[in-house]
Amino acid sequence: PQNDARLVRHTIFPLAVSPNRTVPKLRLKERKMLNAARLLISRNVHHTGQAFNPMLEEDVHESAGFLLECAEEVAKQAVAAAKRKHTVNRGPQPDPPYVHPDGLGMAIPAAQ
Repeated sequence: PQNDARLVRHTIFPLAVSPNRTVPKLRLKERKMLNAARLLISRNVHHTGQAFNPMLEEDVHESAGFLLECAEEVAKQAVAAAKRKHTVNRGPQPDPPYVHPDGLGMAIPAAQ
């Protein structure tokens, strides 16, 4: 249905940190995400889509793939949260930004 299509349109920021985050130290996955992002930026890759250029090295491809996996997790949870919200509150209310429960990762719904 058309309503479901609207729910899946988010811009994902896998490294966005919630201001309410209470975890003081970075966990292994978070350090790995930051290292992947640093590698991409050091190679002048500013969007994961650029990272799959066949002229770039394998470590660039792997770093981008890892960040995309993390973004996918945030996106799936954002869609599930939006669907739950629309099941409870039927009506034309805009979806708020979704923040991953760990406090790292955010999904911003598309404006229509």
